[in-house]
Amino acid sequence: MQAQQRYGGRIMRPDPLHLTLAFLGNTDTEKTQQLIAKAPSWQVATGPITLNRIGSFKGPRVVWMGPEANQPKWLYRVYDSLWDQLQSLGWPRPENPFRPHVSLLRNANLAAGSAMACQPVSWVSGDAVLIASTPQAGGSNYQVLARVPAAA
Repeated sequence: MQAQQRYGGRIMRPDPLHLTLAFLGNTDTEKTQQLIAKAPSWQVATGPITLNRIGSFKGPRVVWMGPEANQPKWLYRVYDSLWDQLQSLGWPRPENPFRPHVSLLRNANLAAGSAMACQPVSWVSGDAVLIASTPQAGGSNYQVLARVPAAA
């Protein structure tokens, strides 16, 4: 992978690659159980996503691949709808703007520069899932807690 040659860091395993719509952080058991019960009754729109730019998050030293800013429009509507549901359950909507991305590298050397050309990757989204992430050596362990079905 060209990004890893340039930035170093740990390559994300392919099996848990995902696009995060909402990061909830550490959550108490009662709120988690409430979310697990509610999530299957929601629906999310799906469609194609073209990942065609490389970016980074300096704090966590993550290199990611994502779509053009504010694209696709339907994904931003899904994000807003999801956060409307989460707010009704007591989670505060993030202040930072939504930046859809798929993390490629962790612990990257971002001093290598930020701009990098990439081959576009087409991705068709499926169901949204509620995931519990448990850090461990070599990467996090992901456990699916609930599914939010795709709209018909």
